[in-house]
Order: sequence, then C-alpha cells, then structure tokens
Amino acid sequence: TGTPAEGADTIECQQVLEAAFAADPAAMQHPGLLHLYVPLMDMSPFPERALKVGDALRALVPDAGHLVHMPTHIDVLCGNYQDVVTWNDAGIRADELYWKEAGGLNFYSLYRVHNYHFKLYGAMFLGQFGPAMEAAEGLKRTIPKELLLQKSPPIADWLESYMGIEIHALVRFGKWQMLLDKALPEEKELYCVTTALFYYGKGIAEANLGNIRSAQEMQSLF
Repeated sequence: TGTPAEGADTIECQQVLEAAFAADPAAMQHPGLLHLYVPLMDMSPFPERALKVGDALRALVPDAGHLVHMPTHIDVLCGNYQDVVTWNDAGIRADELYWKEAGGLNFYSLYRVHNYHFKLYGAMFLGQFGPAMEAAEGLKRTIPKELLLQKSPPIADWLESYMGIEIHALVRFGKWQMLLDKALPEEKELYCVTTALFYYGKGIAEANLGNIRSAQEMQSLF
C-alpha cells in the first residue's frame, strides 16, 4: 500500500526528524539525524525527499565509509547511478583504510561488503564493466574465508551470498566465455549461494552460445 505497517512508529519518526530539519539548521550537520532519515525514506513511496539529506551526509564524516555509502540508497532509487558508483567508491576507500589496519576478521566486514555490492549495482545500470568488476574483485580480496567459517555469529549466513556478485556483472555484459572459463568454488557447501550463481551464469552463457544441452545441464545443477 505504500504505508507503514499497522502499529509501526514510522510516521512519528518521520515527523520528529523533519521537524528537526525544519526548525534547527544545525540538524543538517548532525550525522546521526541525517543517517536515520536515509533508511527511513529508503522504503517509502517518496525516497526523493531524502536527496538533500543524503547530500549533506555523504561528505560530513569522510572517514566513516558506511555514512559515505548510505545516501546511495536514495541515489539508486532516484536514478542517480553515477553517484552510486562514485560515492560507494569513496566509501570503499575509507573502509579499506580500516581493513588495512584491522583486517577482515570482524563484524564490520558486513558493512564493507555493502559498498562493493552497491558500486557493482550502479555500474551495471551505467553500462560500466570495468568499475563493476573492480567492485567484485575488491570484495573477494578483502573478505577472507576464515571470516565465513565463523560460527558465532554465523557470518556465512549473511555474507556468503555476496561472494558471487561478479556473476551478475558477467551476465549483464554478455561475457559468455569468461563465465564458462570461471572455476566453481572448491568448497561448495561453504560457498553454496556462490556455487548456485555460477551454475546460473554458466547456464545463461551456454544458452546464448547455442549449447542447449549444456545449458539444460547447468539448469539442472542450479
């Protein structure tokens, strides 16, 4: 319906935040208020209302990669795909400073992954193969297998599905032979979603190359 769930406090939250922005100019320099407003409007029928807030937030705390990234939730819904690529790239650079200091075996890796994912998504809309694959390679480079093996909390349940995002880019740009040449993960149980994505991508590639029997085999494996 485009309206909040019954009993939710969504409208009250919106009114509180918008009252702050209207009454106090300092609110537009408050990263907490700005950050809250972006995901609030992300799933609303009018995400464009958060464009100004997103512009205020994205450069306010440049070393906080997540805050640099957050406005692109609004950008992508409003068709500002170049901003999606540009600002997630900035978020990646900020977060990789933390990665170089602290490594990848930490919960913040769940936030870092989102930057690569969004950059790839925006690049696919823009028809930019290079930035899309750059994002996919960056993700794989900075997410160690040891992180996925952690059982408490079960990181793989949240994170492993991102590890095969390059498949989406290879399909989007028609890189059929690259898809067929890609080796499947050796640990298919750990990389279960990634493995399924590979079968999907290889099936699409085989179909486009006219190899129908092989495409059907990949469909069955998927």
